[in-house]
Formats: sequence, C-alpha cells, structure tokens
Amino acid sequence: MACAGGIAGRAGRVPAKPTAMIPVASSARDLHPGDVIDGRYRVLGKLAEGGMGTVYLAEHMLIRRRLALKLLHAELATDGWMVHRFLNEAAAAGTLGHPHIIESTDMGFTRDGVPYIVFEYLEGCLLLEEIRRVGRLPLRRALVIARQVASALEAAHQAQIAHLDLKSDNVFLTHRGNALDHVKLIDFGISRFMTVDFERPPQGILMGTPEFMAPEQITSPETADGRADVYALGVLLYEMLAGRCPFESNDVRWSTACWRSRPSSESRR
Repeated sequence: MACAGGIAGRAGRVPAKPTAMIPVASSARDLHPGDVIDGRYRVLGKLAEGGMGTVYLAEHMLIRRRLALKLLHAELATDGWMVHRFLNEAAAAGTLGHPHIIESTDMGFTRDGVPYIVFEYLEGCLLLEEIRRVGRLPLRRALVIARQVASALEAAHQAQIAHLDLKSDNVFLTHRGNALDHVKLIDFGISRFMTVDFERPPQGILMGTPEFMAPEQITSPETADGRADVYALGVLLYEMLAGRCPFESNDVRWSTACWRSRPSSESRR
C-alpha cells in the first residue's frame, strides 16, 4: 500500500479568523491527473482525502521524483485562519529534518490561490492499518515502533513544536534498508509552535482525536503542550499491545468520563 500525508483531527473545529499577508482563494477546484502546479508538479492521481485536504500523487517534472502534494479543501481555502493552520503544517514538518518525521519539501499556492504542501512520497501502511491486520503487536515490535515515535517527538519538542494529534493513523510504517518498521510521523496539521501565543486556539475550541487526547486538551486546550504528546504515546503503546485503545469513542464527553474514572479492566490484566 502507498499513502502519504494525513488528516486533521476529527474533534472540534477551528474558528474563522483573518490572517494577514496570506493569499485567500476566491474559488477552488479539485486537481486531476495531468494538471500542472506551479509549472513543475504534474498530478498523477489521488492518494487520500482527509479533514483539511486531499493528498495527490505528483511528479516533479524536471527531476522525475514522485512526491505527495496536499491541497487544502476548496470550502476551507477562503478562510484565512484555516489557510494559516494548513501552512503551519509545512512550517512544522519542514523545520525538523528528522529521520522519523515526514519531510516537507515545498509549499505554495495554485493559480486559484489555494495553498498546497509538498511532502516526500511514502510507501507502506499506516500503523492503524497494521494493527487492524494483525491485531495485537508483539512486545518487541511495539517497543521498536514506540522508540522511533518517541525520537520524533523529542526532536519536535526540542524545536518547541507540539504535535497534538499523535495517533496510530498519523504513524506511517515504511521500509528503509533492512528495517521493516521504519516510522514516519505524519500530519502536523494541528501542531503548535509552543513559543508563539498566536498558535494557541481560542478557549473552548477542541482540536485532536478524543481517544488520544490528554485531559488538559479537553479541559483547558489553550494550555496543551508537548506533554500531551507523551500522554498520546502511552495510548499508542497500549493500542499496539492490546489491539484497541483504552477508551474508544469519538465523543469527547464520553472520553472525559472514562479517564476521570478508574482505568479499563483490560489494562489491569
């Protein structure tokens, strides 16, 4: 399987807020095979579609390198705040240069003014897909994957970037040399530069995936930082070993009630 990029968090929304000095599209359209972006990227087909954008397989016309091109959804491209959040993903991924973080190589705008991000093209599968395929992962394999995710988070946190949406469908497993489970952390769509107040969401706005959200992401989301990623890593490790999350629901209120009560019975076995 081949996939690249990711999807935005499923819970909550980002409020409309104008952002200065960012072009905003007056109209937008989907891309089709053969379309050329910025005179150098030729679209080959669609790879995936998520909450914020659609990911296309593309080829650099000069060097013939295959890449993943992520285009913001048309209905979001007229919202300056959403454009800012989208481009924030390129800024976060592009500044880290870590072997376990997806590489962002370019960003720009289509002729319609719609923003796009170019990522390295990955071949393999999402960790979520692997868990669904095999069920519980062996302890040794789970630890190998978790260590690589932890390494990626450490690099992000040292750069003062919190991912804030770590989950099994934002962890990509690919191959590198003899390593069969080479991890790439993807989708920095709701990541936050922790030293910039502008990056903090307004009070009451929830961003993330309920099953992996730390308590503070729910009770006081404006204060969430890299420690929320450490919590999510614990949930991720549990999911790999148990074949399921400790608490499973898309309802934030239900998840809140779960972690405020005692741990699940399975975790004590």
